[in-house]
Amino acid sequence: MQLEELLQQNKITLPEDIRLLCFQAIDFMSKAKDPIHDRKHIFRMLSDLQALLKNSSEITMKKINFPVLLLTICWHDVWRSGFFPTNLISLFFTLLWDGIGGAFKFLYFANKENLNNSTKNSVFRIISDHGVFRLFVKESLEQKIFFDLDFLEEYNLIRIVNLKARFLNNKSRSLLRLGKFYFEHFLKKPY
Repeated sequence: MQLEELLQQNKITLPEDIRLLCFQAIDFMSKAKDPIHDRKHIFRMLSDLQALLKNSSEITMKKINFPVLLLTICWHDVWRSGFFPTNLISLFFTLLWDGIGGAFKFLYFANKENLNNSTKNSVFRIISDHGVFRLFVKESLEQKIFFDLDFLEEYNLIRIVNLKARFLNNKSRSLLRLGKFYFEHFLKKPY
């Protein structure tokens, strides 16, 4: 689902600076080097958000801070989309810096748009926590929704097939070993 479609179907109005930042992130993701962190990753998360909004009686539209949630969804993997790990060292570097790198990239562009501090700090905190190391314990509703959407996306079959194809289509033994390591350690069964 595209962002505009989600906004229209749910009658969500975003301030212009936030819309611009969301579309800027989607543009970055359209140039992704990582097959599992492209703009389709964002679109699938938006589709899952739409299903949650449509089917959940517990979460009302008024409770959710949509500027924070949508900025987080759009920006959380922009930093990571810029490269694809080719060995264990680059994989661990990516995992280590994932949340922090993404948060600071968001902060740089949010400052250019003079985004209000409250929204900027909330998005920064949630994206920072997105990596391997959790820095903040307090979870907002937006953070809980975001983590659930991103977790669902980790096990999306289309995403896994794309990643597997990337590893198998490469003739490099080190990339094949990296793919095997990734699938064995990071995509274990969620149950």
